Amino acid sequence: MELLGILSFAVALLLSVMVHELGHYLTAKRFGMKVTEFFLGFGKRIWSFTKGETEFGIKAIPAGGYCRIEGMSPRDEMLPGEEHRAFFTASSGKKLIVLGAGSFAHLLIGFVLIFTIFFGVGVNTLLSDITKVSPNTAAAAAGFAPGDKILKADGVEVKDWFIDSQVIAKSEGKPLTYLVLRDGVEIEITAAARYDEEAKRYIAAMGGAKKALDTGIKAFDAGDFRWSSTVFNHIVFADPANELAKKWLAASYEQQGFQAEAGTWRNVFLQAAQELRNGVPPSRIDVAGAGVIRALPTANLMDALAARFNPAKSTRPNTTVQIVFKDRNEMVALHVGPSVLFPSMGQKLDAPTATLTTTRAVFDGMILQTVDIGAAMQSGDLQFAGDPSVIGALFGALDRPTMSFNIVTP
Repeated sequence: MELLGILSFAVALLLSVMVHELGHYLTAKRFGMKVTEFFLGFGKRIWSFTKGETEFGIKAIPAGGYCRIEGMSPRDEMLPGEEHRAFFTASSGKKLIVLGAGSFAHLLIGFVLIFTIFFGVGVNTLLSDITKVSPNTAAAAAGFAPGDKILKADGVEVKDWFIDSQVIAKSEGKPLTYLVLRDGVEIEITAAARYDEEAKRYIAAMGGAKKALDTGIKAFDAGDFRWSSTVFNHIVFADPANELAKKWLAASYEQQGFQAEAGTWRNVFLQAAQELRNGVPPSRIDVAGAGVIRALPTANLMDALAARFNPAKSTRPNTTVQIVFKDRNEMVALHVGPSVLFPSMGQKLDAPTATLTTTRAVFDGMILQTVDIGAAMQSGDLQFAGDPSVIGALFGALDRPTMSFNIVTP
């Protein structure tokens, strides 16, 4: 990568020099001056060709370039009959144009690049069209849905969401009324922004969001990206609608990602910057899909079920379940506590609340909800003993995981 960077710099330098010298060359030729050489680099000649009276080429040291115009001073000798083509015989105006043409060429190429960026690539505008509503947010609780278009926020017509989001920022958590276009019908939704109380206290202690933002920007400009990230993060959590703070926080995380030597940390920082700029990306991997579950060893599968266990959904705590996989000669004891599911491979329970004897394939199907319980029982591939309702309560307390969740945003 370092070599590629050095080569890229050398090529960019040569292109810049070529544009500069081309300005001198074209204006000199336009005014009838004699130009005998146009070279990129200095030192030994590597390659060249002659067109007309001018030799064009590349030399060994890529540290600049030159355009040789004959007769730069009265002491330079000119061929008989070509004295009028010497640089020093031209008028002061023409000399000035030729000398300044190189710098003018740089200005011209800069203007072309700026024009290309703004009119070819374009600039980002935050639209008021809702493409995704994250769960457990104020927007989800208020009833916003993907496909909605916000027309007004607290009576203010929405034109640029970056500007109009300041209406939310200034609401201080008070309910606001939004005019929303949904499926061609205008509806009103009332919602209040949620703020992280601790973050709000941090920002208040720093003198408000503006002063905190200025502090973070100064730290960023000084290269103190860790401190700037801390400051910007508090602003974002105090006011999730502050797009400027999110922009700076993303830039701060990005710089730390560029500086990280370990790939793991680099990915964490860059993913955080991606989320702040573009939202949470959709998951391309189904971590609870059939292929993943069937490939897991039984011990790992039980650990995964323990991670998916949601105590708030559990209706039968303080119970035990014995699972016997007859096709694999494996046994698992599940201890269902008030707030945790603890699996124990190979343990035989003396008096389990319920016992499930089955094959691993049928058990995988129960997790995926693709197996016919009645047919499996009738075929003998699934057998219950004890209280079967405990089994139903256990599966009912399992959450289905998703990879699409907020990492660095409220």
